[in-house]
Amino acid sequence: MAASINPGGGSSASSSGSGSDEGGSTDPVVRYLQAAAELDQLPPLDGSGKIVGVACGDAFTILLDSRGRVYACGRLKGAEGKFGFAPEVRMMPYPVEVPGVRRHGPVVHVAAGYDHAVFATASGKVLTWGVGHVGQLGRPEVTVRRRSESMLAWEAVVVPLWRKEGGRRKKVLAARVAAGGMSTFVMTRCGRVLATGLNHYNQLGTGDGSNRSAFVEVPALSGTGVVQLVAGKSHFLALTRAGDVVVCGRGDSGQLGLGTSSSETAPVDASLAVPRRLPRAVFGGEAVMSVIAGSNVSAAVTSSGRLFAWGFGELEQLGNGEMRD
Repeated sequence: MAASINPGGGSSASSSGSGSDEGGSTDPVVRYLQAAAELDQLPPLDGSGKIVGVACGDAFTILLDSRGRVYACGRLKGAEGKFGFAPEVRMMPYPVEVPGVRRHGPVVHVAAGYDHAVFATASGKVLTWGVGHVGQLGRPEVTVRRRSESMLAWEAVVVPLWRKEGGRRKKVLAARVAAGGMSTFVMTRCGRVLATGLNHYNQLGTGDGSNRSAFVEVPALSGTGVVQLVAGKSHFLALTRAGDVVVCGRGDSGQLGLGTSSSETAPVDASLAVPRRLPRAVFGGEAVMSVIAGSNVSAAVTSSGRLFAWGFGELEQLGNGEMRD
């Protein structure tokens, strides 16, 4: 079988008897790259497409260039244990354009979870790509596939975004995107936040602990002026226009910043089903300008440039010289 790339996005495989075209390479990676080069789906070497954004998954990297094109390298791992980047390509050692993205216009923001990615275009569309077995792609048709079938979506596809208004569905446009381990978020232009994916620790903020296979609104965040949202393995942080930090999800390593238990030595062992705003006093009374989340850690930078970090610290990843949460 030989891999090829269809114009405008998408991958396919064609049989060639001996496994290669006459005089061609038998390496599926080389064949994939050759096809990509013919279709102008490799990063330009003349500097015309400078990298302006990057997102990293568990074993893959997403690159966004100044023309709004999206590239990826590495590999994905499906729930059924299948590794891959394309139907006949197990791993991709060089950046190549993600199939299905370009025809929807330039991309302005990218994010990556463990084995999936999400892209927002200049026109407000959202595309998802990768593994979707717990709904993180917002594409129900991937989530319900039989386990014997691939849980990998090789081509990025536009996911419709809706919110309910007066008993009716209204289409909304995306401004920014975010991704947790197996969750995905969209910040809309109208100030709403939508979420989909794994929710066993209430990391979607919907309050019910139920997984979602399609995007739903997070009511507690709508209208709060969220300008940035970041997510870890099972928690998220949202930053509002006013400089407040809102947290939700798993908190047993202190990654929500809820403080310590009565012993004053261990973090509060709690998960939040509904987003909660952290007191401004946590940050010395200052407004927060930026937030970030690792798997089980969180951090924030205040208006004066002070850095606050909290969460799992047994490997000294909090930078405070202590080996504890």
